[in-house]
Amino acid sequence: MEIGGVNEAEWLEQLRMIPLPWSMMSDATPKKRATLAVKPAPATLAQAPKAAKPAPATRAPAPKAAKPAPKAATKAEPKPKAAPKAEPKPVKTAAAKPATKAAPKAEKPAPQAAPQAEKPAPKAAPEAAKPAPKAAAKAEPKLKAAPKAEPKPKASPKAEPKPKAAPKAPEAAKPAPKAAAKAEPAAKPEATTSPPTKLLLVTGATGFLGRHVVAAAKGAGWRVRVLARATSNLGPIAGLYDEVHTGDVTDAASLRGSCEGVTAVVHCACAVASTFDAGRAADAAFMAVNAEGTANLADEVLKVPGLRFVQVSSTAAMGAPQTAVVGPDSPCQPKTPYQRSKRAAELLLLERAERGLNVVIVRTCVIAGPGKERSELLKMFKLVKAGLFPFLGNNLDIQKPLIDVDDVVQALLLATERGTGGGIYLVTSGGRHTMREILEVAQSLTGGPRTHVAIPVAAARLAARAFTQASKFLPDWNVPITDERIDLFLADRQIDISRAERELGYAPKHQSVEEMLGATYRYYRQRGMI
Repeated sequence: MEIGGVNEAEWLEQLRMIPLPWSMMSDATPKKRATLAVKPAPATLAQAPKAAKPAPATRAPAPKAAKPAPKAATKAEPKPKAAPKAEPKPVKTAAAKPATKAAPKAEKPAPQAAPQAEKPAPKAAPEAAKPAPKAAAKAEPKLKAAPKAEPKPKASPKAEPKPKAAPKAPEAAKPAPKAAAKAEPAAKPEATTSPPTKLLLVTGATGFLGRHVVAAAKGAGWRVRVLARATSNLGPIAGLYDEVHTGDVTDAASLRGSCEGVTAVVHCACAVASTFDAGRAADAAFMAVNAEGTANLADEVLKVPGLRFVQVSSTAAMGAPQTAVVGPDSPCQPKTPYQRSKRAAELLLLERAERGLNVVIVRTCVIAGPGKERSELLKMFKLVKAGLFPFLGNNLDIQKPLIDVDDVVQALLLATERGTGGGIYLVTSGGRHTMREILEVAQSLTGGPRTHVAIPVAAARLAARAFTQASKFLPDWNVPITDERIDLFLADRQIDISRAERELGYAPKHQSVEEMLGATYRYYRQRGMI
C-alpha cells in the first residue's frame, strides 16, 4: 500500500530510523541530545500531513505529552532507579520507539512527584500508548526489521548519563533541610524547661571554712562565684568555682555588682588571727573586717530584693554563758575583741533585716576537720604532745561542744533556702563532749606522756590581773591570759540546736570525738605541723 506516493513499509522504516541520528552521537552532552531529539520530531510530522491526515491526529498528542515529561524528569533525575523499569519496554515493542521513550519519561515522575504531579502522568501515558498498538499491528509483518532497532539498547546507556544532572538534585533536596531546620526549634523548649543552675556567692572562699563550702556547693549542683581579694591565692579551690569577683569586704566600692544574678550569699570571710587576741590593734582589725565589712556586704545584698544572706557567726558572740544550757535567744555578753566584733556584725545584720534584708545567722562552735592551719585545736595537739597542756582546776567533766566542718557546711547550705529571715540558729555535733574525752583522744593521737598539767584557778587569775595592768602601758600587747578567757575556759556549756534541726532540717552526721579530732590531727601530721 502506498501513502502519498510512498510505500507503507518504507514509510514505517523511515519512522524507525528517526531517533538514530541523535542517539548515535557519542560526543553529544545530555543537553545537546535533548535538543536534537526534539528537532527531528517536527520534520517527520511535517511530512505526515501529506502522507495521511490520521497520522498527525495520532502523533500530535505525543509532543504535548512529551513537554511535561522533561519538567518531571528534572524532578525525577535524583532517582535513576526508574531507568531499569524503562528498559523492559523496548523488548516488548521494538518498532514503536516514541512510545518506549515517552514511557520512561512518564514513569520517572511517578515515584517522586507530589500527589499533584501524579495526575498528569496517567493522562500522558494513555495518549502516548495509543499510537503504539497501531504501529505494532502494522509492524507485525516485518518483525525481521527488529534487528535494526537493536541500537536502542545502546541509546539507553547513552541516555543514562542524564543522571549526571544530579547536581540539580540539591535544588529539589533543599526543601528537606529547610523543613528540618524549622522542626529544630521544637526541641529547644525542652532545654529551657530545665531549671536554671543556682548561683552562690561565697566570701572567704580561700579560708578554711570557705574552701569546704565551695567544694560542697559545687558538688550539690550550684554554680559558684567567689569574692576574693586581688592578692588571694585561689589555688586551693582551683576547678571548684565558676566565677571570681575581685573585691574586699572592707572596700564597699569593690563590692558593686558582686551580687548580680546571685541566688544566695554565704559570708564566711572573717578576721581570725586568733580568737583570743587582745589589744587595740586586734580590736581595730576585728571590727573592720568582721563588723564593718559584713555591713558593707549586706548593703550590696540589699540591692537585690529577697536575696538570701547567710552569716557565719560564732557562739563566741555570746561571750561566756550565763546558764548551763544556751540557745539562740540566750543573752550575749561578749568581752574579747573577737567576741565583740562577731556580736557587732550580728546586730548590724538584724538592723538591716528590719529594712528588708533576708538574713539568716548561723552560730557555730569550735570546728574540727582538715584544712585549718591556725586553730585552737592545733595548739592543743602541740601542748598535749609535749605533756604541757594547761588545764584550770580539776573539773575535767565540763562540756565543750565540737562540730565537724562537714556539718557546718550542711547547715549553711540548708540556710540558703530554709529558715526564718532574721533568725539565729546554733549548730554543734549534737553530742555532749567533755574536756576529759577531748584530751584523752588528743593524747592517744599524739602519743603525749599525759593529757594535761593542772593549774589552780586562783593562780591563773592572779596572773591574768598582772597581765591586764601591764597592758595599760603596752596597749598593743596581746595579753596571753585574761579574766575573760578564764571564764570562757571554765564554762560548762551545753548548746541547744533544736531550732536548727526543726527549721533548717539540720541533722549532724559526725558525733564521734575520735573521728572529728582524728581527721584534724592527720591533716596537721601529714604537713609536718605537729
